[in-house]
Amino acid sequence: MSPYGRRSLTLAALDLAPGEHNWPVALIGNSLPVEDPWHLAYSACWGRLPDRLDEQDARTAGIRPDASYGDVLAFEHAADQLSGADLLQSLRLQSSATACALSTALLSVYSAALGSHFEDRPLFPRDNELASDIGPNVVVIYTPGNVADLCLLWNLRAIHGLPQGLPLGIPVGANITEVVEDWVSKNAPRWWGFRTNYIALVSTSVSRERLAEAAAAGPLLQAHDWRSVLQPISGPGVVSSGTATFTDGVGSVPAAADGEQSQLGAELRRTFGGSLNLTVEVADLTLPPSTTLSFARVATPRYARGCVIASSDRKGFASIPYPTPRDVLCAIATDRGLRCSPSAPGALAERFLGQIGGLDEIDWLKSPAIPILLDELTARRGLRFIKRRLGQFADDVASRLNIPADAIDRDYLNSLFRDSLGTVDPDDLSSLVFGRIKRSFADAQAAETWLSWAERTKIVRRGIVVKCSHCGTEGEQWRPMADLAPPISCRSCGENIVKPFGFDTLNFRYQGSGLLTAVMSADLLTPMLAQSFMHKLFAKSVFGSYPGIEFWDDPANKLPELDVVLLLRDGRLIVGECKNSASGLREEDLTKLWTVADRLDAAMTFVATLDEADECGDLWWTDAPSTRKHVTLTAEHLYELDPIAVLGDDPLAKRSRYRARGPARDATRGELISEHSKHLKDRRQDFVRTIAIPWREEEP
Repeated sequence: MSPYGRRSLTLAALDLAPGEHNWPVALIGNSLPVEDPWHLAYSACWGRLPDRLDEQDARTAGIRPDASYGDVLAFEHAADQLSGADLLQSLRLQSSATACALSTALLSVYSAALGSHFEDRPLFPRDNELASDIGPNVVVIYTPGNVADLCLLWNLRAIHGLPQGLPLGIPVGANITEVVEDWVSKNAPRWWGFRTNYIALVSTSVSRERLAEAAAAGPLLQAHDWRSVLQPISGPGVVSSGTATFTDGVGSVPAAADGEQSQLGAELRRTFGGSLNLTVEVADLTLPPSTTLSFARVATPRYARGCVIASSDRKGFASIPYPTPRDVLCAIATDRGLRCSPSAPGALAERFLGQIGGLDEIDWLKSPAIPILLDELTARRGLRFIKRRLGQFADDVASRLNIPADAIDRDYLNSLFRDSLGTVDPDDLSSLVFGRIKRSFADAQAAETWLSWAERTKIVRRGIVVKCSHCGTEGEQWRPMADLAPPISCRSCGENIVKPFGFDTLNFRYQGSGLLTAVMSADLLTPMLAQSFMHKLFAKSVFGSYPGIEFWDDPANKLPELDVVLLLRDGRLIVGECKNSASGLREEDLTKLWTVADRLDAAMTFVATLDEADECGDLWWTDAPSTRKHVTLTAEHLYELDPIAVLGDDPLAKRSRYRARGPARDATRGELISEHSKHLKDRRQDFVRTIAIPWREEEP
């Protein structure tokens, strides 16, 4: 809950204070001499009150309509001369309260997040990074009477929760170094972490050059642009947590928060509850800042970190519509004057992710042996021979033309070949026996675990090969288990197969589903692995990630498709281009990627491939033409199960070895396959139950 343009809550809080004259002494800037250079700093830190009470507020609070704040509050300030030392001392008095503090009576006040506790830099520049690194340690050097400086200091103190120290202001004619040194000696700054802290000097009216001169006189001072120290923050309010079930994006929550009764009291809720807003944030889905989302429309909610609705009825339940991650991406695109939608491959990837249970389930595919296995499960019979001949053909053409072998786009040749084959018929697909599948894992148990998951998610089907006695060898056909009820008819000649099975055994064979075949044909494994890697690595910063997105301002002239898009919690974007093999990347691919990134003002770009780093040519390591961070992800990155950023390590740097789980630890290809197999077997166990009942052995 947060107050909405009302002063009633302050009066009500004072009215509920025990004792007739037990209200605190109020510190306000109304009576301070305007000609004093320190007047602006006091006004921003203390606040001001209007000369007269609002007539409706006074009547509601039981005060005569012509009353002033002086009739209900005592004002006192004993200092003979305004100064920096006196200002700091006044904020720490236990017997008084500033007008700013009174405006948040009975509400919880929040402060902006602080930066890292260490000197390490983030993997890419975060929005508000400098502001969080500086924290509340800001001094506004102002020109007396300047309204912009007053607003800057006012907002900085609100952002940092109205602290009893910095941010504070100093008039431009004062001895800045002397005042700051006095504040530092009295612990006005907030120091934190194992890092270098400093105090930022900012101003809207004083030039950066003059600020730099002032900062040079003190070892803890640095001059910065005033915009760089501002950051968004939730306003004061009453916070509670609960559960809600959303159906088609709409949930129902109590119109009054659980904490209102105890924090505000029944009388205050009954009298002033209608002037509060209800803001609902879904855990781990706090909405990023967006002009489109925050725009207030008639009779509809607006969105700022969550869904904000006017909650005039303090009884019953409120209906809360909440945008989906796809809706939020569309809003972010609208902020940039664009529209967006999933591409055809993107929609296919989303369907696949939905079928297997979400992006976390991609872990089942994070092994160097899995792509080969999936290729064979979805390959047409004889296709591997044809692909091999296509590769030999490309090498021969390169030799005849005297050009590098990687100058021929093999991915493009393969895609042309796949397109020419048309729709896949199940009878054309090859099928694998369990013995072949087992070779992709460390042991049979891991293979069985993986197959159980693949069958459960319906991306692999189990069946047998039946042979028609009428057609002979040409009549061999793979049939799924659901089609094995007799009579079984031959698809070739139409005759019933009298003895489709052996006398004492069924030799099961496995085949990829139609969805898996479509995914592999569209080369979507690399984008999904890259999406998983980036989402896990930046988990705390990512709002949502999306495969295959197209942006446009004109439907007839769409921007090049992006294989992966990540939306950060601060509203910025990371975009990527993915290739199955290193030979598929072209200069025009990078140009298109960076062009779209410029149009989206993306925070970072990347390229990804399933090939290892030593197979990637110089083009893969090309630097971006702008200062935007650009990285290359290879097989050594994409197969990492739990990518993390640890102190002193760059998880996005070029790798020459695979990385095992846990601390930065190199692994060979075989070790990584063994680790993946162990991971699959571990997922079968209920770790909570294992810890609670350690003597219970796992059932076979």
